[in-house]
Amino acid sequence: MRVAKVAASLSARVPWRVAQKILAVNEIERGQGWEKTLEKMEGFEDNAGNGESLSRALVEHYSCGEKLVRLYKVSKTNIAAIKGILATKKVPKSNFKDRFPLLLDPDELKNEPKKPTLVDISHDEGGTQLIFAATRVIVVREELDKDEITDTPNQLDEYSEIFGVKHRYFQSMDTVWIPDKGSVIDVRIDAPRNFSSEAQVAAIGQVKDALKILFGYDYLEHPVNLFPLIDLIYNDANEGNIVEAAFGTSTASHKHEKMRRSHLDLRKELYHKAGKQALASGIALHLISVRWRRKLGGQIESLPELSLHVPVWETGAAQPSLLQGHVRNCMGYEDFDYVRGRMLHHLGL
Repeated sequence: MRVAKVAASLSARVPWRVAQKILAVNEIERGQGWEKTLEKMEGFEDNAGNGESLSRALVEHYSCGEKLVRLYKVSKTNIAAIKGILATKKVPKSNFKDRFPLLLDPDELKNEPKKPTLVDISHDEGGTQLIFAATRVIVVREELDKDEITDTPNQLDEYSEIFGVKHRYFQSMDTVWIPDKGSVIDVRIDAPRNFSSEAQVAAIGQVKDALKILFGYDYLEHPVNLFPLIDLIYNDANEGNIVEAAFGTSTASHKHEKMRRSHLDLRKELYHKAGKQALASGIALHLISVRWRRKLGGQIESLPELSLHVPVWETGAAQPSLLQGHVRNCMGYEDFDYVRGRMLHHLGL
């Protein structure tokens, strides 16, 4: 498989901060950003199997990269039933399937299904993975140059800035992970930064509907409440670095703090610590982002990140609920499995 074609699919979905590490691990020369890197790869002769290694990285990113994640508690009996059903299933033909593992070009997506379409079933030593493709829309907001708008009515002159909104198609690759051991099934939805949170949650429902049709029964009835993770992770000083937090205080104020410089932890920041100590009672967290540092050899390290966020008012509910979190910056299975493992550890699952 040509390296340039695989890299083009990677560039459509993998943030450069992550992609440059994937390319480095696969010993592929990089340029400054995706544009320069893709130029370098044009006509690249794949004599060392780089295309296959990048193809594996692409499929791993379908499973693990930039995801909204919801966990479902499922009995071992039902997981066994699901495995039995999958043993009888074949992936149907579709344009998505024909191109897999590559993505369709953006101009090809307009006529492709908006509902999730099964494109791959794979098994490894840990479990079974289902990949669903779908055509979705992201909204891009761009500032326009007034001087370049030639047919502008005079009334636009009073505006200092003018913005335009574009709707762009992207191919979502959503994953369902069914473990061989354990009783938690993952639904992982593609969640690029400019894909609205409402649309992300709606996509979970679409994947669940597709699973119900595939299995003939709704096995995903019991989503795991992730709300306890906010305090459990924040209060564990040895659990990664807190790089963002938002909370209410006993003095009726609201704070939103970020500390995204490498290797720093908001828990240990002097201003944050002093503020907490000055309060008569603790803080009511409603958002955290925790980042882990994982050494990959040499100078390369990955920085997978988990973000958990509920509305402020939810923290005061009798039984606060949070059904999904964002997992970002994962290079592949190992990063995602690590984050997932820390989540299950703190939840006692």
